[in-house]
Amino acid sequence: MPVGIYRSVLIYAFRIGVTSLAFFLAACSGETIDSSTSSSSSSSSSSSSGASKPVDCNTVDIAAGENHFQTKCVGCHNAFGADGDPQVAPGGLFPGVDALSANQTSFSYNGNSSSLLNEFIRDNMATIVVGCDEQCADDVATYIKSLSDDPWCTASGSSSSSSSGSLVTVFKPVAGTNIEAPETSCSSLQPAPELLLTPSQYENAIHQVFHEINIDVAPEIAGLPGGALRQSLSDLYVSSLLRVGDAVGDQVISQFDQLGLGCTSGRDCAKSFIEKYARRAFRSEVDAADVEQLLVNLYDDDATDFEAAMRQVVLGILTSADTIYRYEQGESASQGVEILTLSDKATKLSLLLWNSIPDDALLSAVASGEFATEAGFKAQVTRMMGDQRFENALTEFHHEWLEFTTPKQEIPQLAYGIKEFDYVVNSIFANGGNLADMFTTTNSYVNASLADIYGVNNPPTDDSTWREEDLADRPGVLMRTAFLASTSDGVSVTNPAIRGMIVSNSLLCNDLELPKKQPGFDPAEIAVIVREPDKTSREELEIALSGENAQECASCHFSLNPYGYPFEHFDGEGRYRSQEDGLPVDATVDISPLGMSFDGAQDFTQKVSDLDEIQACYAQHWFEYAFLIDELNASECVLSDLQNKFKASGGDLTTLIEELVNNPALHYRGL
Repeated sequence: MPVGIYRSVLIYAFRIGVTSLAFFLAACSGETIDSSTSSSSSSSSSSSSGASKPVDCNTVDIAAGENHFQTKCVGCHNAFGADGDPQVAPGGLFPGVDALSANQTSFSYNGNSSSLLNEFIRDNMATIVVGCDEQCADDVATYIKSLSDDPWCTASGSSSSSSSGSLVTVFKPVAGTNIEAPETSCSSLQPAPELLLTPSQYENAIHQVFHEINIDVAPEIAGLPGGALRQSLSDLYVSSLLRVGDAVGDQVISQFDQLGLGCTSGRDCAKSFIEKYARRAFRSEVDAADVEQLLVNLYDDDATDFEAAMRQVVLGILTSADTIYRYEQGESASQGVEILTLSDKATKLSLLLWNSIPDDALLSAVASGEFATEAGFKAQVTRMMGDQRFENALTEFHHEWLEFTTPKQEIPQLAYGIKEFDYVVNSIFANGGNLADMFTTTNSYVNASLADIYGVNNPPTDDSTWREEDLADRPGVLMRTAFLASTSDGVSVTNPAIRGMIVSNSLLCNDLELPKKQPGFDPAEIAVIVREPDKTSREELEIALSGENAQECASCHFSLNPYGYPFEHFDGEGRYRSQEDGLPVDATVDISPLGMSFDGAQDFTQKVSDLDEIQACYAQHWFEYAFLIDELNASECVLSDLQNKFKASGGDLTTLIEELVNNPALHYRGL
């Protein structure tokens, strides 16, 4: 049974009432719900299950409990309590639950004596949120208690597996891959937490689920909290999901006859709908019992009104944890890792290559077992890389790589520049290019506006007409409008700090950040750039940063700005300028960390195009994007092996993708 069927926000609400939904949201958002107002309070729920069973210290595994907590609970409960407050520790459980003071007799919820903590987790959390068995509840409860000064058990397991040293693992080949065991042992992969799909992935997933019809949820998706990789299910997030589900439900009903179900009403029709679309959304087979449970929970309550009932079915499927989360469930554990299930492996592959969920062809390959064979796995990778969705995923990654954002002052040409950028990137990949091509290619695709910015002879007559063009004096993507406009404060106002930060972080992984305003910060107290007739904006910036009151700012800007100065020959649209308001532009700079001097953007891109640091950083960005694992949590040799193979290939981009789909991080999970 899919683990999330009993974790759908809506299914839970329908099954045990709105008050319980409020309780669930309170647990996730830190609010307090008085147990006395609930018709099914924690104490009554627990007491009805019979006598409480204390934890047996000879059978629990605290390290397993920590792993369960980190991978199954932190979606709602953060990793640590707020400011060490025992009322919300660990994991910010929520005010009213005093978990650390729990003992082997009872623990307190809102001041009322409740059952044992393990019983509470088993009866009130496991069947709704976690989906773990009685042993899991014992282990998690014991791990939580191990963080206190009075732990229950110390004999079995470790209270902190992360502090006991890395496990040593040799990755084994698995059917469906051509992974070979590394020559040296690797530190164990870290267990990945349950992560929400990003807003982009969720939108793509909705289109994949209902690909027979036209679905537009862009306005509702825009309301999802940004990023959302590790976003807890706050009331804001849940309310956004409900708006998305409502919008999709309306559109599904209006186009129901186009779904190809051969029916338009009745319980059997609802059953056919669930069988088809729950399978897609959950990325796994849904058996007859699951379908019946979904019918009972979602359809039957409103069965007298087919359209209303089907809206609830759509809403329930799209808010199910099996839909909105990306899980990792392992099997065949050995030497600190588990092989992922075929369904989860297929999901990770699809999110990597398409930034979306598996399609029917991939799900069928999983169900038939074809995906478990080396030939079947390779066939799916080849098929998926030849699909338009792979091109779409490439552009989404590279937008994230260079952090394209809307500048403070709207620049109309930016949208055209991004379209050109997408064409260039996909062309490089399609032609078997390498990373250096990103900085040296002269290939372009322009319309009238871009041709005007780039000074192209005989330009297209309007912006709806696009033409392939060779831009010999603008090699590489950093000298084009997409990058230059997205890093400016307006058409005539460049921002060396923004440009420098993105070059430094995206190309070299320096992880520099613009400073955040501190409480009491008054911009009037520092030297402000005020343009004078005899100074360029760069000169004014350097003067401002040399002022007495700007030393705190200077420490960061002296690291950021040099990477942006080579691009000062380009204004906020990306138009070349030799002068700024009649003054000569200075685009020369010495960048001491690189040990290089540069004179303008073309000199910069040419010199850095084949740096080892650039290749290593680019591979790291792909690793983090593909597996949502940062370099600090990755097995060092898993990431470094990817970087070394990418370097050995000469920065070949196809090789990088092939190495990613065969990387242990796609096929295994840490324990």
